[in-house]
Amino acid sequence: MNESSATEPAVWNVEAQPFLKSILDGVAQPVWVVDHDGFIRFANPAALAALGYDRLSELEGKPSHETIHYQYPDGSHFPVEQCPLLLPPKTGQTVHRDEDWFFRRDGTKFPVSYWSAPIETPQGRGAVVAFTDIEERRQIEQVLRERDAVLASIEQPVYVGDEVSFSGRIVAKRESGSRPGWGIVSVESTGVNQSGETVFSCVGHILVAKTEDG
Repeated sequence: MNESSATEPAVWNVEAQPFLKSILDGVAQPVWVVDHDGFIRFANPAALAALGYDRLSELEGKPSHETIHYQYPDGSHFPVEQCPLLLPPKTGQTVHRDEDWFFRRDGTKFPVSYWSAPIETPQGRGAVVAFTDIEERRQIEQVLRERDAVLASIEQPVYVGDEVSFSGRIVAKRESGSRPGWGIVSVESTGVNQSGETVFSCVGHILVAKTEDG
């Protein structure tokens, strides 16, 4: 054994903790672990998939903030000193954010809700981060806001006995940023009464599996 290996502690690694690794690997929610210096030491399969990585080796050892959390949603620089994800190693307190943004390997951003909690390692206190992609939740909330806005703006009331005919048309299609193989279809729905007056109109968003013809 050389002098450096005898005096320098090995880097703590979840891979070397079979029981802990088996638990984290089996968790459906994306989870990663950072050491006391903010470097990523483990990410479970769900986290790798959500962040656009194929193997742990592509993410392990990288600085957490500069890899995943380095910009504000508007594209401006997010200083590591202000990163709440890395507070637990310093304070020992758990941090929660109901809405924030992470960045995938390809540079695309997506909205998340996360918890960052302290975890003790042989080299000092680190943090374990669990997050949820909330893109679909935000889309549902947007649909509900659009519905409420439409209902609030309706000037033509619907009376008992009215005959209302509904129609719909696709106005937009795009790929889902968080679910490969799925897409989001925007549909404009309209209701017209027997006098030809529009009594209802809104745009809804539907998550659908992509077909071979796109």
